[in-house]
Amino acid sequence: SPRHGSMHTAIGTVLALAGAASAEKLSCWGAVEDEETKSWCCDISVSLIGRTECWDATFNYSSCCHDPDAFSGFVDVEWFSSRAVDNIAVFTIADIGFFEVLKAWISHVDRLGIPNFSAGRNASVVCMDDKLVKALASIGQPCFRFTSPISSSDHLSEHDANIIKHYVASVLNKAGLHVLYTDADVLWLQDPFPQLLAAVAARAPGFPALVASRGSFPFELAKNWGTALCTGVLFFYGRLPDAYWEAVE
Repeated sequence: SPRHGSMHTAIGTVLALAGAASAEKLSCWGAVEDEETKSWCCDISVSLIGRTECWDATFNYSSCCHDPDAFSGFVDVEWFSSRAVDNIAVFTIADIGFFEVLKAWISHVDRLGIPNFSAGRNASVVCMDDKLVKALASIGQPCFRFTSPISSSDHLSEHDANIIKHYVASVLNKAGLHVLYTDADVLWLQDPFPQLLAAVAARAPGFPALVASRGSFPFELAKNWGTALCTGVLFFYGRLPDAYWEAVE
C-alpha cells in the first residue's frame, strides 16, 4: 500500500512528473490490488487528490488513482472563449470566502484601463459555490459555476484550488486558447499582457511556453531542481504538448 506522508501542494504532483512516471511501474496497492484501500485513498469527496495522508514522493493520486474522465464536461469552452481577448482566456478561481478580495481585484483591474479589456467582459471567474455566484451577480460580474465531485463547502482548500485551476487551464489550452491564470489576491499594478508576450517572444519565439515567476515551494523539489514555479500567475501560451497536460491531469 502507499507509504504515508504529506503532499503539501497539488502542484507538487505536477513538479514530480519524473517520479510519477516511475511510480506507475510499481504497484500502488500491492501484488493483489486492495480495492478497499484504493477506494479509501482515492476518495475525491475528501479532496480532489483523495486523502493526502496516503501519498508521498513516490505514490500520489495522479499515478495511483487518476481517472482522466473524472472531470469530463465540467468546463464550458465556448463561455471562456467568448470572453477571451486576442485568444487569451483570463481566469481566476474563488469561493464565497474570497468575495471581498475578488471584488477588490475586479475593481483594481478596471481602474488600470487596459485596452479592450474589462473584468466584466473578459475576466472569467470560476465560482466554486452558489453563494459566490449570487454575490458576483449583485455587482454585475458573470462567473462560471464549476461543479465537481468534491463535497460542497464554503471553503476551497488549497489542494483542490490547485487541481481545479490546472484542469481548467488544460481544457482551455487544448481547445486552442492561450490561458492566463491569476490568483484573486494577486493585484495587477499594470497591464500584464505586453510583458508576458514579450517574455514569450524573447525566450521561446514560435514555440508554446509557460511563463511564471520563480518560487521556492515545494521546498524539497526547489532544492533538488534549483527552483520551482509560483502558481499565483501562470501564462500558458501556444498549444502545450499533450504529454504535459496528460501528466498534469
